[in-house]
Amino acid sequence: MYERKEIVPRESYPPPKLKYRGGFWHCKVHVPTPLWYLYSRNASVSRTLKTTNKAVAERKLVHKAQEIYDEFDRKQIEYREKEQTEFEKIERKLDENARRHIINFAEPSM
Repeated sequence: MYERKEIVPRESYPPPKLKYRGGFWHCKVHVPTPLWYLYSRNASVSRTLKTTNKAVAERKLVHKAQEIYDEFDRKQIEYREKEQTEFEKIERKLDENARRHIINFAEPSM
């Protein structure tokens, strides 16, 4: 079957960092290690804060970090739903095979 991944709680997400790149401030959050299966190893997610003013960027940082955390949550839920669907598909196939074997075994052979 498959290894069921645990949902990583939001409280364990790393804090955002303020980075200046390309003339604008960005919010950068490293992907938590338990979520590397959804991203690449040592990945980070960065979103522009659309400002060149550091004071404004600091005010926008938490809000933008929450959007990134929402993305982490959404990706975990989507992954879990996909895995659950695949698991149920395999289970239905196994059930159908078992049903066929039981019927074939129960039928008298001539």
